[in-house]
Amino acid sequence: MLSSYQVGAELYNLAKGGQHPMVNLATNGVDHEHLYPNVVAETKAGDPNHMVLAGAHLDSVPAGPGINDDGSGTAFQLELAEQLAKSGTPPRNKIRFLWFGGEEDGLVGSQYYAAHLSAADVAKTDVMIDTDMIASPNFARLVYDGDGNGKPGNPAGPAGSGTVENVFVRYWAQRGLVSEPIPFDGRSDYVGFINRGIPAGGVFAGARRPRPPSR
Repeated sequence: MLSSYQVGAELYNLAKGGQHPMVNLATNGVDHEHLYPNVVAETKAGDPNHMVLAGAHLDSVPAGPGINDDGSGTAFQLELAEQLAKSGTPPRNKIRFLWFGGEEDGLVGSQYYAAHLSAADVAKTDVMIDTDMIASPNFARLVYDGDGNGKPGNPAGPAGSGTVENVFVRYWAQRGLVSEPIPFDGRSDYVGFINRGIPAGGVFAGARRPRPPSR
């Protein structure tokens, strides 16, 4: 929105002179519905009765570095799919890669996708792995607290979420690396799947600012 120099100067001089000018502002706009597309791909091989979902989101916001949020998660999924194809070893379970739209606008894409899974689809889904912000320069090994035992008040995910947590924790522990649990705080694409009773988990490497120390 622009204003003329004359209007700005008038308001400035009034304020400088001790007065309190009032400005009435009216705006006109049009509300357009916008499609946030999801991108879906899955392996040809693998047991379709034991589906593994891997999700990341395609959008970002001006306030955050998109290369981390969530270029890191989307790039990881592409690399994972490529390495899986190059290995020549078919997965035991079918893996479905999901790139969601509209995460920053209220988890739009993932909520829609999860809500429209049939009961049969939910029954065939073993787990949803969320990769959101996994390459922060303020790096930390943070694992979603699937069983809710990390700290008092942490909510537990659906049954099986604790197993997902333990896989990540054991992976790093076997390499002499320490990880820390973080709660399911409702701010990423796992939410819609948890609401459908699907076990979920993942890692979070931190945001653009250093994380305050735990108390």
